[in-house]
Amino acid sequence: MQLGTFNLEVVSAGYFPLDGGSVFGLIPKPIWNNYIEADAQNRIRMALNCLLIQTADKNILVDCGLGDKFGPKQRDIFKLSTEPSLKDALSPYCKPEEIDYLLLTHLHFDHAGGVSRYNAAGRLELCFPRAKVVVQKKEWEAACHPSERNKGSYPADNVAPLDEAGCLQLIEGDYTFMPGIELIFTGGHSAGHQLIKVTSKGKSAVYSGDLMPTSHHLRLPFITAFDIEPEETLKVKKKILAQAADEGWLLIFKHDPEYEAGYIVQVRRGDKLEYILKPAKIQ
Repeated sequence: MQLGTFNLEVVSAGYFPLDGGSVFGLIPKPIWNNYIEADAQNRIRMALNCLLIQTADKNILVDCGLGDKFGPKQRDIFKLSTEPSLKDALSPYCKPEEIDYLLLTHLHFDHAGGVSRYNAAGRLELCFPRAKVVVQKKEWEAACHPSERNKGSYPADNVAPLDEAGCLQLIEGDYTFMPGIELIFTGGHSAGHQLIKVTSKGKSAVYSGDLMPTSHHLRLPFITAFDIEPEETLKVKKKILAQAADEGWLLIFKHDPEYEAGYIVQVRRGDKLEYILKPAKIQ
C-alpha cells in the first residue's frame, strides 16, 4: 500500500493460540465468545502481523513476532504456526540483513521474540544484523528487571542479544523517528508500550500494538489481562480512537487473524460512544 511517500506492507510472522480470558481481561466469556470462538482449552487464534515501512532508501520493520527459540514445552503450549516465516513473508520486499531499523512497540515475547535465533553452533545471533532497534527506555528497564508477575513476558534470550550487540536506541516519551514517522508513548499495556504512526501527504496509518491488539478491542472495556495499568490503557484508547475517527487514520492490528487493518467510524448509541470498523486491506 502506498501511503504518500511510504510503502506499507503487513507481513505475517504466523499465528498462535492464546487464552481468551487473558486476551479480554475482565470481559466474561459469554460476552467475548459472541465475537470470537475459543477451542476446547479456551484459546483463540491470534495473528502475528508485523509492519514493513519502506522509504526511498530505508527498510523499517515494526515488531518481529515470536521467533523460533521456543523449546518443546513452549511449542506444545502455544501450538506455534509460523508458516510462512517472517523471513519468507519479507522476501518479496527485502532480506533480513537489509532491515535498517526495527521499531518495537514493546518487548513482550510475541512482539520481540524474532529479534534473535540460535545458530547451528547453539549461540544466539541477531535475525536482523544491521538493524538499529528502537524501544522506549522504560520498556528496556522493565525487560531487564522483570517482576515475578511479568517475567514470562520478557525471556532473557530476547533481551541479552540486544544488549550485547549494542544496537539499541532507547527513547523517552513521544519521539519523531524521522519526518513522517512518530513513536507515540502510551504505557498502559506495559511500562514502555508505544504506537507507530506513519503520516504522508495528509494520510495517516497507526500500528496499534497491544493498545488494541484486535478489532474486537475497539470496544472500550475490552482490555487484556496483561495490561499493567488498564485505566491508562482505557484513557489512551479513548484518545486514539477519537483521533482515528476524526482524522481518518488507518488502524493496523497486530493480533487480528481476520482484519489486518481498517478505518474507524464513531457512532453514538444513547449516551454511549462506540467505534465501528470499516475493514481495509494493505496491498
